[in-house]
Amino acid sequence: AYTPYETMDGEQLPLGGKFPSNFHTNLYVDGIWSGPVNVTGVTDSSKSTLDPRFSTTPKGSFDTTGLESDKSNPNVLFVSWGSTVQGEEADVFFRRSTDNGLTWEDEQVISSIQLATIQEKEVLSFASPDGKHLYNVWLQQSEHQPSEDNATTGLDTWFGRVDFNITAP
Repeated sequence: AYTPYETMDGEQLPLGGKFPSNFHTNLYVDGIWSGPVNVTGVTDSSKSTLDPRFSTTPKGSFDTTGLESDKSNPNVLFVSWGSTVQGEEADVFFRRSTDNGLTWEDEQVISSIQLATIQEKEVLSFASPDGKHLYNVWLQQSEHQPSEDNATTGLDTWFGRVDFNITAP
């Protein structure tokens, strides 16, 4: 996580003294370092990133299983992170790169529940060897009172799967 006070050109950021914390990467390619590159892209000074984590694809076992999802693709990696809004934990997000972190797909929210009273945090992500499935586990906490029609109260562990094989018709 990195909170720049100035732009790369030395110009002060126009955030009125409040700076969001973002996750940046530095790449070492062909003997040259480049970066930092802002992966999370938070610009609102009331928000910040929290606990950024990389997930790579594991070595596959296609020779044994014959499953297409077991073909290794080491060029795919993921970064997941939590967010804070005015100091309170909020949602969890991820991005995928298919070229070893040179470029990143659009940010996606991991959970489908986005309420001001829900805190999502401590995400762990695991990918399939081909990089076409991402499995996420996170804590989700609600501070409002339980009711018959609300199954999202208390502290629970949630699980989600993202399938990159799905294409629009």
